[in-house]
Amino acid sequence: MEGTREIPVTLSAATAAKLLDVRIETLYAYVSRGLIRSEPAAGSGGREKVYLREDIDRLISRKAIRRNPDQMSSSVLRWGEPSLDSKLTLISQNQYYYRGEEVTRMAKERSFEEIAMFVWTGDWEGNIPEFSGLDQSLVESLSNLIRLDERRDWLKRCQLALIVHEDREKIASNSIESAWGILYLLVSMAILPSQVRKPHSISDALASLWNVYPDDTHIIDEALSICLDHELNISSFTARCAASSGASLHASIVAAISAFRGPKHGANILRVQAFLKEIEREKSVVSVAKLRQRRGESLPGFGHPLYSEEDPRAKRIFHILEASLSGSAAVTLFKELRIFGKEELNRMPNIDLALGILSMALSLPDDAPVQIATIGRCAGWIGHSLEQRDSDQLIRPRARYVGKPPRRSLA
Repeated sequence: MEGTREIPVTLSAATAAKLLDVRIETLYAYVSRGLIRSEPAAGSGGREKVYLREDIDRLISRKAIRRNPDQMSSSVLRWGEPSLDSKLTLISQNQYYYRGEEVTRMAKERSFEEIAMFVWTGDWEGNIPEFSGLDQSLVESLSNLIRLDERRDWLKRCQLALIVHEDREKIASNSIESAWGILYLLVSMAILPSQVRKPHSISDALASLWNVYPDDTHIIDEALSICLDHELNISSFTARCAASSGASLHASIVAAISAFRGPKHGANILRVQAFLKEIEREKSVVSVAKLRQRRGESLPGFGHPLYSEEDPRAKRIFHILEASLSGSAAVTLFKELRIFGKEELNRMPNIDLALGILSMALSLPDDAPVQIATIGRCAGWIGHSLEQRDSDQLIRPRARYVGKPPRRSLA
């Protein structure tokens, strides 16, 4: 959900240390602290290591910033140093945490709704309102504006529904009650135009919509929790920028969805699905990968800049599917993709690829992975928006002008 990476360029220990202007021992210390990622050198049998060039470049940039703070404004916006304070999500040492709680463990023990409330308030005891399903008067209002049987523009439908819903709301526009209304609204937009039995939870509503076997509903629930937040990704930062201006919670989520729709962010899931369908047709991961590489195309769904090892979100989804659906063709394909990624790309599957495989394993419709990712992430957008409003600080970075210099006036 945060774009793709090209095959990483690696350096020898001597070259890496020279570029950093440090001793080899200092290089090893950087690796042990998680600042630089290492990989087995090809053909060394694991005896020698190489080091990722992008990590070396990042450290060099950090040193340059300390010497010249003016560089900070451009570097922090591209996987750089932290640029604002937040109590919501920590990504560290190949794991990630919501308010200090390790996410993949928490997702096994708590429902998505409980985790959403915890992220918003820091409290496990908050009241979670019941999901009441579709608001028929809202449906009628929307049906006058768009065709509700058109599923391919679901994200646009969500944005329009949020705008209509805000005008109709009678509650405080930035309250927790409003937050639940927004989250449940997106679920309703996924259900439309279908009708489902009265659900007990969001995952239950989606499982009923998609005819998922009841014993597998927990897979959807964990996936929603795993997707809930991932620090300052593009859409979450957009939500915070909107909220910092004083915009309503509804408006902040509309802005976040606009960013999420981009092909380098949430819509990257669609590229992954096309890749998986191509593999299904050709019945070979390797042949499809080679064909794409010959065409000069990247392989979507592998690697993430914030993890030196495996994306913990994808890893958890793999283990969930393996435990519940071990004999399925989708799980077998997931295993092949993990092996291929590790051996051929030095990159493991990321969350986008995991959601695509999850959809295959549960025989979900084509739009299901984007809906799971969006509904899950919506809870994160709400958390960021609420936190930013509470800080009462305007997000207003400065730009470093690099255009044509102004003409000097003639004296």
